[in-house]
Amino acid sequence: MNTSDTMSSSQLTANSVATPRASLILLTGASGYIGGRLLPALEQQGYRLRCLARHPEILKPKVGASTEVIAGDVLDRASLDIALHGVDVAYYMVHSMRSTGSFEDTDRMAAKNFSEAAKVAGVKALIYVGGLGRDDEQLSVHLRSRHEVGDILRQSGLPVCEFRASAVIGSGSASFELIRGLVERLPVMLTPKWIEEKAQPIAIDDLLDYLVEALRIPTSRYQTYEVGGADQLSYADMMRAYGRQRGLRPLIIPVPVLTPWLSALWLGLVTPLYARIGRAIIESIVHVTVVRGHAARTTFSVRPIGVDEAIRRAIAHEEKHFSATRWSDAISSSGRPPSWGGVRFGTRIVDSRTMTVQAPAPVVFRCIERLGGDHGWYAWNWLWRLRGFIDLLQGGVGMRRGRPLSTNLRVGDTVDSFRVEAIEPSRRLRLKSEMNLPGRAWLEFEVTEISSVTQIRQTAIFDPVGLKGQLYWYSLYVPHEFVFNGMLRGIAQASLHEVGILDHRHLQSRIGRSQGCPSDTPSANDAGSSGTLNRISINPICKKTSIVTTKLMLLLGIPLMALLAVSSLQAGPIDVPGHPQQKAVQLVHEAEHEVDHAWEVYHRAALEGTVASPKLQSKIEEHLHQARTLITQAHEAADHGDQRQVEALIKQVHIHTAHAIEGSKESKQ
Repeated sequence: MNTSDTMSSSQLTANSVATPRASLILLTGASGYIGGRLLPALEQQGYRLRCLARHPEILKPKVGASTEVIAGDVLDRASLDIALHGVDVAYYMVHSMRSTGSFEDTDRMAAKNFSEAAKVAGVKALIYVGGLGRDDEQLSVHLRSRHEVGDILRQSGLPVCEFRASAVIGSGSASFELIRGLVERLPVMLTPKWIEEKAQPIAIDDLLDYLVEALRIPTSRYQTYEVGGADQLSYADMMRAYGRQRGLRPLIIPVPVLTPWLSALWLGLVTPLYARIGRAIIESIVHVTVVRGHAARTTFSVRPIGVDEAIRRAIAHEEKHFSATRWSDAISSSGRPPSWGGVRFGTRIVDSRTMTVQAPAPVVFRCIERLGGDHGWYAWNWLWRLRGFIDLLQGGVGMRRGRPLSTNLRVGDTVDSFRVEAIEPSRRLRLKSEMNLPGRAWLEFEVTEISSVTQIRQTAIFDPVGLKGQLYWYSLYVPHEFVFNGMLRGIAQASLHEVGILDHRHLQSRIGRSQGCPSDTPSANDAGSSGTLNRISINPICKKTSIVTTKLMLLLGIPLMALLAVSSLQAGPIDVPGHPQQKAVQLVHEAEHEVDHAWEVYHRAALEGTVASPKLQSKIEEHLHQARTLITQAHEAADHGDQRQVEALIKQVHIHTAHAIEGSKESKQ
């Protein structure tokens, strides 16, 4: 959050429209993007909250204990009368752009219902987020509707604080997903000429600051405020800014032939946005959406950040969420959803597979901890060695580092080409790949005891950089099917060996789309499990199938080797013999290892619970994310042969990593 010292707390709270713990605040749209971020911000401020939701059962698990969730719909006037009873201030965060039919008519009716019900209920004030754009222009349907909703709310006679914003930059926002989808997937873009029109994007943190602070000013100051970030730039400039953070340089070529309709269809194909949402955004891009009035600056203490920092925070927020995520929570427990090559979470591609085995969780986890080194990877070890050999040709670590002699792994240990990033004994192990890749990769294992069996979840995670990263992942789809399935089966069979029941030859499995060789009779555990679990008997039929599969792999060996080699060699970094800026490249790579080491020190301290405070943890993570951003910029400077700029950036990296390591060693009192 960004606040200025120019306003005292007494100025902000004098005659405020609402006070924490005393006033009741109604929040609509809490399941949406801005509303969903505003919810925890208001809870942290101590406000009494009531959320209006069409599906309260979905929202209730996401709110704090003191927040009330009530069923209702802005198109159902009777439900609004109940929801607004006793409310002091209401946030109107509803937008029907995703609905079918005319969203203008729907928005008009919803705003009219809400404003009339608020007036009858005695609500003191309304707070609303609209869109930037001049009323005297021929606005797009989307912007015109946003302005009309604000007008309808004001017709109630209630004080309305309307914030008109341009693109909102934050992890998960439509504008951010549009920019990211284009830059990550298209190194060359043919774009409409009006993509160069100026906008003034605002970081989600700054917009939330405005929305929360609106509760602390008197209603006499409620009006329409234009808000935006520190920079005025085009969507093309925003794409270049995102590219700088990710080490990508998109080539953007404006052309005069793409209509909004065609552009929307195109966006629907190459980005996560629905075509109708993309069209609404595109139609708004046609207009200059910059802040012309400065009333917000004199009324509020918020001092917005620029687009580079907004994008950096959006990426850092995803990093923090990713570090804390258990993929078993994000992916349905019924197994991997049907997909080709994995399920997407943000920029990451996630391939998750499960298997259940009749062995205790500690035994299963012990088998997982044996991965790597002389023990190997339970299946297709020659493919692992081949991939390591290709990495060695690029000057990478390959598979030669082995693993510790101890069977118990610790954070920071090397396991062939991986390094242990996180470990919870008998529960969870996450390995980060240190091969030369066009992106970042992790391999994660989780074990969970369910009745008399243990479920193993094996998850491969890849964060591709640009189109090269996308091609790399999908080109290895076939080898991954063999390697990942075989590794999971090998762990399960080793677990049965450990408990001495391999003679029973019983294995329950469910691995993605693999069905195995079912026996004639289902097990007792099948009935009580989610999804359909197949009991597999390792019988002659399956052995014969395994032999056929092996022969098939051998026949495909040569083309697979070529495929791996081409994919990997294309994926290599710029650190190759004879590079014209070898010294600069070497500095960057040494700094990368320094940042990795700082992360290891921090992860180890966080895992052991010795870091002094959550606030310090947040500062450490901020230093480390900033260091990674500087590394990306240093890579770009090295590409351009700017030795001086590389050295300056690396000095800043040293400062951030030093702070991170020092903070990690600051123990609790």
